[in-house]
Parts: sequence; structure tokens; C-alpha cells
Amino acid sequence: MKKIVLVLIAVAFVTAWCLAQAAVSQTLQSNLTAQDLVAEARNHIVEISVADARVMLENKEATFLDVREPDEYNLGHIPEAVNLPRGLLEFKINEMIPDKSAKIIVYCKSGMRSALADYTLFRMGYKNVLNLKGGWEAWNLEVQKPQIENAIWDLGKIKGHQRLKHNFILKNTTKRTLKIKDIRTTCGCTTSKMDKMLLLPGESTKLKVEFNSGNFSGPVEKMIYVYTDNPQDPPFLFKIKANVMNQ
Repeated sequence: MKKIVLVLIAVAFVTAWCLAQAAVSQTLQSNLTAQDLVAEARNHIVEISVADARVMLENKEATFLDVREPDEYNLGHIPEAVNLPRGLLEFKINEMIPDKSAKIIVYCKSGMRSALADYTLFRMGYKNVLNLKGGWEAWNLEVQKPQIENAIWDLGKIKGHQRLKHNFILKNTTKRTLKIKDIRTTCGCTTSKMDKMLLLPGESTKLKVEFNSGNFSGPVEKMIYVYTDNPQDPPFLFKIKANVMNQ
């Protein structure tokens, strides 16, 4: 009788272990790729278009949560968006947004990291979370930007120790006032000055540039970056190219 009881206990233990392993196997599938995880997350989240998100931004109907890294965020982000990198989301979201009924629009560069973040927030009890379809890249495509006329000044073959001048044109084609905050060059051989630092909608300005070919020899490329006060605008890039024949 004692042996029968021991056998039954052993059978019960093995059965319970097998059932537990089967449950774990079903819950945690192995060999999933990042794309698989994103696809799974998208089955549980709601996405919002850029157009609808812009309306919500204008009406201040939601908090925009940028889950990219800080260096990505600093290069340009949706106005008033708060930054919390995907890797810190679970640890800091309760401090940043304690209200789990708050409406949150999450975005990243293309919508993949934010899909995972959305699903995580959903599982943590946040009830009104939306994923920005296409992310920052889609937002940038739909947001109207100032225009640059001929952003590359190609000098072709030139001699050394020449001082050459050129005017780039920047036009404010948006419906907002554009304020130039800073102008930076990548070399002391290039100087630059903007005619106007404040552009009303429809206005244009000249970026006056002087390049000194100096002792350069061979192909040369120099950059000029123009920064505005709007974090939504990445710096405008102007380029000088030349082949210096310094003989």
C-alpha cells in the first residue's frame, strides 16, 4: 500500500511538472525576433495618424511621450513632448505620468519602439494609450518646413588663398514665425551672417557666406548649420564644395 502511495505521488509530481512546463512554453515563446514582438504588441494597441495627433496637440488633449534616446530627442521632437527612453519606461513612468487614465500618445523614430512601449503601458494599467503611426519620421514628413534654395554651393576647381562669397536663401514657407537662434560653421575658413534673424510667414532671408580656400589642396567640403528656436526643426544644412588646386 505504501509503495502504491509513493508511486501515485511521483506520478502526480511528474504530471504537475509537465503541465507547468507546457504553460510556460505557451506563455513564453522562444526564438521570437524583434519584428515578432512588435507585431504581437500591435495586436493589443491602438494607433493614431499624424493628422489626428496634430489636432490633439493643438487642443492639448494628450501628453506626448517620446521614448527615443535623449540625443535623438534633442535633435528634434514634437512640441511639449516629454522624453522617457524605452529602456527606463517601466521604472519611471509612474513618476512622470502617475494618472493611469491620462491620454498618452507615444512615439519613437518609426513606431516600433513605441509599439512595444504602448503594450507595456497597457499591461501596467494605463487605459488611454495611443501609438503614433510612423513615429517622428512620419510627423516630420507631414509638418510643413521652411525651404532652402540651392543648399549646396559647388565652386568646382578653384585656386588656393581665394576669398569667395555667396548668398544662400532661406524662405519661411510655414504659417509660424521663424526665429534663427544660432549659426555654426565646421571650419574657421568659413564665415557666415544671416540678413534677418526673424522671419514672418512667407518672408525670405539671405545667409551671406565667405569661404577662404587658404592652404587647402584637393576636394574640400564645409558645412554651415542654422538652428531655430523651434525644437521641431532639425538644423538647416548648407554645404560648400570645392576642388582646390593649390600649386
